Amino acid sequence: MTVHQKTKFFCLNQWHSASELIDLEVVPLWISDVQKVVRFCLNNEKSLAFSTSGSTGKNKILEHNRTTLFASASATIDYFDLKPGNIALLCLPAKFTGGAMMIIRACLGGLQLVLEEPHLTPSELKNIDFLPLTPAQYITSIEEGILEGFKGLVLLGGSPISAVYDVPTEQDVFIGYGMTETASHVAVRRLGDHVYESVGSTSFSITDQGCLVITASHLNINELETHDIVELTGPRSFQFIGRNDFVINSGGIKIHPEEWERTLSEHGLEALISSNTDSTFGEHAVLVLTSVDHTLSALKALSFLPRIGRPKKAIVLDNMPLNFAGKPDRIGIKEFILSHQDLLFQL
Repeated sequence: MTVHQKTKFFCLNQWHSASELIDLEVVPLWISDVQKVVRFCLNNEKSLAFSTSGSTGKNKILEHNRTTLFASASATIDYFDLKPGNIALLCLPAKFTGGAMMIIRACLGGLQLVLEEPHLTPSELKNIDFLPLTPAQYITSIEEGILEGFKGLVLLGGSPISAVYDVPTEQDVFIGYGMTETASHVAVRRLGDHVYESVGSTSFSITDQGCLVITASHLNINELETHDIVELTGPRSFQFIGRNDFVINSGGIKIHPEEWERTLSEHGLEALISSNTDSTFGEHAVLVLTSVDHTLSALKALSFLPRIGRPKKAIVLDNMPLNFAGKPDRIGIKEFILSHQDLLFQL
């Protein structure tokens, strides 16, 4: 691959070509991580390694070949109609998939990429056309008014977004669906619209258990089975229900924690649904709170959940365990509940 002639990187108070960027010496680690990806693009290296999120267990390292990575980047460029010379901002870590893919898109599509040290809020959005953020960055930016008047396109990814913020907006805000195994998102949806549409040549089917199956010829993916329970709305679209790994089976009633958590969030309660063993039903749902002060609001929000299977016990975790990617460690939380029965209390 030849890096597009219009590709530029802004850091250390000036613009650099790709070759100038990788020649910079004595740079902060976050810039060094960017240099690694740009070097991959320039030097025809065969593959690039990424770490998985560890959502359902230990994280692992996956390698993608350059053909797959460039095909993924090209699909995103085409979907969002990005043009050479468009200006994007990168304040995501380049060592993870989201940040690395943005760098590859810039190299392939001739984008001008403004580099900022990764932090919770971008500092300057003037003249920015394309803005990839994590949901946490987006929420903080909304709360601090940073996105007020922003005219560009926002692409979210990396974790689910609270239902409070998953609402239609005047701005172009999308959230992607993907995983490290797919090299980036293979589907996107607008906030407030819960149907994901495929990117590139991607199409979908489901297993007998209702789990999503991904086929994407441009990524050389053929019937990749996921652990995500979905409802297909067409061969190239679906609605996400929850993770099959996290399903709670309570006396034959299948509870999808993420679905219930969205309902709680819509009614003002940010909490998790986990489970405990039950001698009669096998499992029963447990509400995980971050403060005992949330108990009263929890009782109100719980009334919007189905009565059958609704959590009757709760636990307070002042410091919510997180996995490698900064997502709630559902496996660790469940293990904690099983080993700390004395901390459970009746709702």
